[in-house]
Amino acid sequence: MTDPYATRTGQERKFLDGLEVLALASHQTRVEQFSNFTAWTPRQNIARFMVQDTIYQRILGVHGLIVEGGIGDGAGLFGWAHLAAILEPYNYTRKVVGFDLGVHPAVQSDLERLAKLHDLNRPLGHLKRIEFVWGDAAETIPEYMGRNKDLRIALLVLDFTKAAPTRAALKFMVPLMPKGGVVVTGGIWPEEMALLDPELRWERCSWSPTLCFAVKP
Repeated sequence: MTDPYATRTGQERKFLDGLEVLALASHQTRVEQFSNFTAWTPRQNIARFMVQDTIYQRILGVHGLIVEGGIGDGAGLFGWAHLAAILEPYNYTRKVVGFDLGVHPAVQSDLERLAKLHDLNRPLGHLKRIEFVWGDAAETIPEYMGRNKDLRIALLVLDFTKAAPTRAALKFMVPLMPKGGVVVTGGIWPEEMALLDPELRWERCSWSPTLCFAVKP
């Protein structure tokens, strides 16, 4: 699971500790806290979702899947799924597919149950929005693409912690991205970056310290 303290300052850690204590002691139910998320969510997490919205706006007219490489605790994957349900509620072809190896089995179970639960709260909820592909993505990506040769990818998020699955995604997925497709990354190894179109113009939202994205010409 992701360490929420990994890149935090001492003051930010104090804030997170205080938030944990307050959330557990609150008279509000968990559902009430979720419903009032702006009161309970750290600004960094809200900023990241704002970045996702900015990026999603770029693919509204582009056909294809949303693929996230590196699921972690699921925040990014579910962010894309929520945006799909909000901005394109009746676009049943806009599936969100996540690839990952290193997610704890208990977290995998939580995420799969959450995906089914969220399907109850959106239009066309009888059609599954999120698909999980567990296993070594260096192997599962070529296998998945081999079974789905007609797929197109509108948005590719590269958030793997290893080079091999990143290389597989660049090799097998980028060629399936139509004009206007978007590649998102928090950082790619130099040798893998060489596999991308050198003319890609990378952009960064002013409120995001990590994510950058490029639109395929």
